[in-house]
Amino acid sequence: MIVGGGGVLFRLLKISYHHKTYLKHSSPLKYPKLETLSDYKQALAIKNSLTYRLGEAFIYYYKWWWCGGLWYFFLNFPNIRDNFRIVDSLSRGSEASVLSQDTLQRIKKIEAIADIFWNSKLQGIPFRGQLGQDAIAYVLNCHKKQGFFVDIGAHDGKNISNTYLFEQLGWSGFCVEANPLTFKRLQQNRKCDVYNLAVYSKNIGITKMATSKSDTLDTLEVNLTLSHKKRIEANASITYIEVPTATFDEIMENYPQVSHIDFMSLDVEGGELEVLKGIDFSKYRFSCIAIEHNYFKDAQREVISLLNAKGYRILMWNGWDYLFVPKENIYWNQ
Repeated sequence: MIVGGGGVLFRLLKISYHHKTYLKHSSPLKYPKLETLSDYKQALAIKNSLTYRLGEAFIYYYKWWWCGGLWYFFLNFPNIRDNFRIVDSLSRGSEASVLSQDTLQRIKKIEAIADIFWNSKLQGIPFRGQLGQDAIAYVLNCHKKQGFFVDIGAHDGKNISNTYLFEQLGWSGFCVEANPLTFKRLQQNRKCDVYNLAVYSKNIGITKMATSKSDTLDTLEVNLTLSHKKRIEANASITYIEVPTATFDEIMENYPQVSHIDFMSLDVEGGELEVLKGIDFSKYRFSCIAIEHNYFKDAQREVISLLNAKGYRILMWNGWDYLFVPKENIYWNQ
């Protein structure tokens, strides 16, 4: 049930009471520093039932109510209401037909992790993921200083990049971007190996790619759905260019010593399933996979089904991405 106005007010009052109590007994309130969280189990052990963004909203409200805090609170009310909507309607949402209730419960418990790192610049760490994907991967890899990343659909490699952080930390890996114009920016922004290719389930030689001025929506013509075409055309006209293709496994032949990928980010605007089909999961294992789902329900089901069969489970999702980890790492009991 979506929370109505009266229900929201009642719950806000209830939460404010508990939050004041928490402030009284834990003054001054401090959220865990990034370096104190050795892995995501510790993050899950945090007992505060509020998400961090919601908690911060209340803190600012109490601290600055006399000089605008009340305005701050009401200006942030849509975000606060969204938090309640997630909690109250997640199990009844469109994903419920795809995911088990057990998985939904787990996702609820992990949602707050992204908010822990949302304002990560305050802690001096250059997270750039649009919705905290790199922050989650960082926690899941226990702040690993050396690792291997893969970024397929890397765009310019810096703006809202899920892997920029890991290169800065000294990880090795590679980025792939099919659009040749965007690829030039990628070359300038990254020091790791970069490939001007379109990754597909098989090597089909040269194929066509739908591009526009809104290059974050570029996709292969074979992956272009009517709905995605409309999304592109709502911003700019489509131009088709020719790009070379390769499979994930073919690129990995350049890294014969690597069989474990610590983090893979996959964002190819509807072609994610085809990329996954080209991976030999018996040869390569992943600690964490962020996959853009783009609201394509049929493709979502197939992606979930494929990765479940390969031993991976959804840890969480945000507005655009699913985040998968090996099923043996889904072991919290709360």
